[in-house]
Amino acid sequence: MIAVAQQRTQPWEDRVRWECADTLVWQPAQKYDAIVTCFFLDCFPPEALTAVVNHLANASSERAIWLVADFAVPHAGPARWRAKAVHALMYAFFHFVVALPARHLTVPDEVLTRQGFQLTGRREFEWGLLRADIWHRG
Repeated sequence: MIAVAQQRTQPWEDRVRWECADTLVWQPAQKYDAIVTCFFLDCFPPEALTAVVNHLANASSERAIWLVADFAVPHAGPARWRAKAVHALMYAFFHFVVALPARHLTVPDEVLTRQGFQLTGRREFEWGLLRADIWHRG
């Protein structure tokens, strides 16, 4: 996926730096203006999610933007029931296949807010099962 993204951003290659590393071991050499986590934060149980978000936030600049695309659970109604069923199947499958440590979705909003990020945009898709957020710091 990184190779495809690198090809698509080639016109801006002097402005984009790609990192592929263990998030909690990675030692950034600089502060980043943008962080993008697509279907990544949902892989961590609450304690680990807090550590991951804190570590990435420490690698971001004072006025950074953070784009989060991930799964979500709507607040009520049939969309919530659907999402809960999808999540139960998804987490059971990935726990069995790749030993995913998370057993359910932990929403990162509170941790991002504690790190000084403010939610400035949110779009939901697929009856609220998918969510794309824009968070700004500073």
